[in-house]
Order: sequence, then structure tokens, then C-alpha cells
Amino acid sequence: MPQKPLIHRLLNPFLLWRLRHVSERVYVIWLAGLVGVLAGLAAVALKTAVHWQQARLAEAVTEPNRVFALSIYPIIGITLTVLFTKYLLGGNLGRGIGPII
Repeated sequence: MPQKPLIHRLLNPFLLWRLRHVSERVYVIWLAGLVGVLAGLAAVALKTAVHWQQARLAEAVTEPNRVFALSIYPIIGITLTVLFTKYLLGGNLGRGIGPII
């Protein structure tokens, strides 16, 4: 008999405990809180990374070229998003920004 994957061996005892001791409603509330905290941490990490990158790019470009460079960076970002969507995600995502995110 093949051995269960590691994730199953780690989660099965927790899931059995949860079924015995925690109601479905409390479990969903805890999961919602966990998702909220993780989303908040991800937002802080993204904001910090963007500010860090902005500072690095501003230091790397001299003052006369800064306006030109700062107008090129969004074009580079949009191009990378289009390439990522077209070649890695298959290109058929529908309308809006939701499927890309």
C-alpha cells in the first residue's frame, strides 16, 4: 500500500480533532479570521516591496532622466502582465482584472 503524502499525514489528525471538538460555524469564523490576517500581511508585504523598489529605481536613475524612466516602468509592468497572461495562463481569462489577480 502506498504511503500517504506528507500533507495528509500532518492534516488528518487536526481535521479529526476539529470534527470532534469544533462546530462548523466556529471553524468557518476562525478560517475567515485567518484569511483576513494573511491578506493583511500580504498587503503590507506588497506595499513594502513596491516602496522599496521605487526607492531603488529612483536612486539608480539620475534626476534629468527620472521622469522618462518613471513613465517607462508602468509600460514594462503592463507588458510583463500581458506576456504572463498570454503565455503562462493560456490567454483566455475573460474580462476585467479579477481573473488576472
